[in-house]
Amino acid sequence: MPKTLLVVDDSVTMQKVVEIIFAHEDFRLIKAANGDEALARVREARPDVVLVDAVLPGASGYDVCQRLRAEPASSTAPLLLMACSSEPFDENRARAAGATSWIQKPFDSNSMLERVRALTGGAPAAAAASAPPRPAAPAAPAPAPAAAP
Repeated sequence: MPKTLLVVDDSVTMQKVVEIIFAHEDFRLIKAANGDEALARVREARPDVVLVDAVLPGASGYDVCQRLRAEPASSTAPLLLMACSSEPFDENRARAAGATSWIQKPFDSNSMLERVRALTGGAPAAAAASAPPRPAAPAAPAPAPAAAP
């Protein structure tokens, strides 16, 4: 049975990006452009995970997270806050608002998929509760071939 994913972002482009990322996954996507729409969608769909843009018109993403935590239909759903790299991000405020985790935009498809899978039980939980992912360490160089005699 597909899991329900609510994406809260005022950017139609970002909503489309998330839709494309999850097009071949076992998720049903629901969209909202602001906090009021998010609350209405949560009450209708009871999502398994919610992606919330940190910068929204009206109430901020932090405020939306706090409102979603107070709503019975989403009080226990994982909340993934999406923070733009060009805007200041307040990790303490995100935690206080009830965000489960966060990811920095722009993100690559695999990072988003891994994060959401972790939040919904599709990967180890340790991957879910962390700051935005750090770049991977470079791979060790392959050993040089032995010189011919």
